[in-house]
Amino acid sequence: MSKIKKKSVNRQPQVPAQKQVSDEDIKKFIFSETESKSDSKWFDESLDRANQRRELIVKDPNSDHISSEPKSYVVTFPREYYRLLYKVTGIPMKEDCFKNKPHIFARITNHLIYLRFPVGTLGRLRKLNPKNSNGVRLFMYFQFLSEKGEVSLKQFIQEAIDEMKDSKDLAELLRRFAKRFDRPYQGHLFDKV
Repeated sequence: MSKIKKKSVNRQPQVPAQKQVSDEDIKKFIFSETESKSDSKWFDESLDRANQRRELIVKDPNSDHISSEPKSYVVTFPREYYRLLYKVTGIPMKEDCFKNKPHIFARITNHLIYLRFPVGTLGRLRKLNPKNSNGVRLFMYFQFLSEKGEVSLKQFIQEAIDEMKDSKDLAELLRRFAKRFDRPYQGHLFDKV
C-alpha cells in the first residue's frame, strides 16, 4: 500500500493581492471624473427653493408687500383675535386652544386678512411657503411679509377684531366684512338678511 500524503486544506477564501494605487493614479482618476455626467451634480433642494423665491419676487412688480426670505417667528396675531374666532364660530375653547387651533381658523384668516392684500399676494405666499409631504407649511405667511406688508397686516388684524366684536356668528361676520371692505360674499339660502 502506498502512503497517501495529506494536504493541508486552507478553508479561507483566496484574496488576490491588491494593487498599490499611486497618488498619480488617484489624481488622474479625479481629473477624468470631473466632467462625467451625473443626475445630481447640481441638485440641492434648499438652493433651488431659495432661487425660486427670489425669482417670484423679482418677476412681480407688485411684490412690495413680500420678502423672499422668511423672518424669524414672532407672535403676530393676538390672543384676542383667536378668542373672537372661537366666539363667532361657536367652537368651544379647550385648555390648549391657542396651541392647537382648528383648521377652519386658517381658512377664515386667509379670507379676513390675506385676501385683503393686493391681488395675487396670497398665491405668491403659498408658492414661497409650499406644504411639505405631511401637508404642513414650514413657515407662517406673515414671516414672508416686508415692512410695508407687516404694517398692512397689523391694520387688517385690528379691523378684523373690530368686526368680530360686533358679530354674533360667522355668517354675520362674513356678511358685515364683505359689505365694509367691498368683498364678494355668497350667503347661505336660509341666512337672515
